[in-house]
Amino acid sequence: MIDPLFESWRRRAQPTPIEEFAEFYLSHSSSLVDTGPLAVTREWTGVRNAALMRRGLDVARSQAALPLHLDTLAALEAETWGAFLMSFLFVELQGRLDRGGIDGQQRALLQLVAPLTQLTTGKQAVNLLNELIEGAGSTGAVGCSDLPELLRNAQQRQVGEPASDALAIEALSCPDLHAALAALMGRASSCLRSIREPRLVAAGRQAVGALERAALWLESGKEPDVLEAGARRLALTLARGLQLALLCEHAQWMLDHGGDRRGFAAALRYSRLPVDLIHEVDPELDRLLLTRG
Repeated sequence: MIDPLFESWRRRAQPTPIEEFAEFYLSHSSSLVDTGPLAVTREWTGVRNAALMRRGLDVARSQAALPLHLDTLAALEAETWGAFLMSFLFVELQGRLDRGGIDGQQRALLQLVAPLTQLTTGKQAVNLLNELIEGAGSTGAVGCSDLPELLRNAQQRQVGEPASDALAIEALSCPDLHAALAALMGRASSCLRSIREPRLVAAGRQAVGALERAALWLESGKEPDVLEAGARRLALTLARGLQLALLCEHAQWMLDHGGDRRGFAAALRYSRLPVDLIHEVDPELDRLLLTRG
């Protein structure tokens, strides 16, 4: 339902703010959400970002014959799996809310997953499509494939919606951040408990460790300007830690149901990508760096 509504809105003669589309959608929806008026567009955006990533990889798959491209594409494939699983965790939680079957922990998790999904999958989609165009060389850049159009679509969604920093601050300003973090940790821990394969267990522990470190950093009594400066890295660490945990859980499920090892490969490849982005910052040094001499 969402996609045709958005397309009809996008093609109107006079461009309108994304908030108007949200009102347009909600006027056609039988249920309202309590995670903000843009929650439904975020749900749609996460799924569309994952779809753009999948389409881009399908276009570029022929490049995997070269070892260097194989390494790059494998990393991007793992990112796509992570974006997909996170987006549909959001869809699951929103569906539970719409049906009135959501508990308090799931509601708290939804409030945090909403901005994290939009922030992280948007960055993943743009980065992936940029990498694919670069790998395709002149063919990808001049429009001899679908890649430039896919990249434009991904960039337009980022431009037309809240900026990454705004989404990060929103995640940090969650109404009950402590409960939301506890719910996020609980979901990641449940993923870890479902895993038995030793290498997946190690990757799952890496995910939980990144989330624990992010929570400790947030609750360590830092000055407000330090917290704000680190908000984007905090949000991305929470999102990427969750994605890795979901990948490990799904990989174990695939091994148990048919022995498919693609999820196993995706989880291990993702675990070798940057997950924990937390580090100490000094805002004064940052200001000095940006001062013209």
